[in-house]
Order: sequence, then C-alpha cells, then structure tokens
Amino acid sequence: EPDQLKHFVAAIEKLREIEEARAGQVDTGFIETAISRRIFAVCRRAFLRRKIVFIWGESQIGKTTALLAGYKPRHNHGETVYVRMPTGGSLDSFLRELAEVLGIPTGNRGEDLRRRIISSFDDRMLLIVDEVHECLSEHYSAKRGMRTLNFLREIHDRRNCGIVLSATNVFRDAMLRGPHARNLRQLWLRGMTPLQLPDRPCKA
Repeated sequence: EPDQLKHFVAAIEKLREIEEARAGQVDTGFIETAISRRIFAVCRRAFLRRKIVFIWGESQIGKTTALLAGYKPRHNHGETVYVRMPTGGSLDSFLRELAEVLGIPTGNRGEDLRRRIISSFDDRMLLIVDEVHECLSEHYSAKRGMRTLNFLREIHDRRNCGIVLSATNVFRDAMLRGPHARNLRQLWLRGMTPLQLPDRPCKA
C-alpha cells in the first residue's frame, strides 16, 4: 500500500535524523577526578587485602561513574565484577542480576543458583555492588534486604574475595544507627575504614 510505504519511509527518515544528531554529540569519555582517585584507591585496597569496604556519598557525586566507567575497565579480564543492586534489594532479584553478570543461566533456582554464584568467586577477584542502599530502603521490607546483605557476607567469608559496597548516606545511617544495626554488625566488622565522600564535588 502506498500509504504504508509513505509512513515507513517517514519513520526511517526520523530515525536517521536522531542517529545523526547523536553522532554529532561529543563523547568526552571518563574524566578522572580527585573523588574518582579516592574511589580507585579504596577499591584496590579491598582487592589486595581481600576485605569488605563501604563507599558512602550523596547521589550524583560520581560513585557509579567512577566504579563502572573508571575502575572496572582498568581492572578487567575477570578480576572485577560490577553489579547494580535491583530496586528493593531482595535476594531473589539480586541473585538473578548477579547470575546474568557472571554468565550463569538464570533458570537455576534456589540453593543451586546460590552455590554456582558463590563458586564463581575466588581470592583473585573483586566484587563491586552499587546502589546497596536499596537493601535498606524504607519503601520495602528491610528483612528482604537483610538476606541480600547476609549473602554478600557469605560470598566474602567462603571465597575470601574483596567486596566494595557503594551506597548513599541513607545506607550509612541505617547501618550504623537504624533498627537493623545489631544484625548488620557482622558485616560491619568485616569492613575496612569506609570511604566517606563529600556532599558535593570540589571546584577542582
């Protein structure tokens, strides 16, 4: 039909305009800053010492960019595993997310999936978990998030790998002074000195 062909051609032209506009944008790539260098240093320390370390800071301070676009590409080849905590921080959702990152079929369920994920790590690896504050979000049951945090502690204990947990200050406050602080004490005691980032980037 002529009308269908006309709409099809119009759609192609519209797509071409969008792609040409995107191609004209300048991609500056990752720019190293004083904050990212501090993040790199604490990640490397967690890897070398095979410890857990917390990175705390406000949203939009540059945590994710430094971890995903900066640190991970420089320490790749199986050494660094980066995963983002799903909304709500439930263990089932996190297991599926981590399984996809590790290339493990998500058809596996329950203990088998947990076992395969744990077996994927060793003392020559660093696990970076971003947006960890989702585990203690006020909008979801904190008990679900506690199971996820305990699973991360299990990975560290059984496989002796370094773990970086990146979160907002909301997680810091909940972990140190919230209603589940006592239950999180075991995780806290396995950590090195946390990295507290400033509320906003400095002028440099």
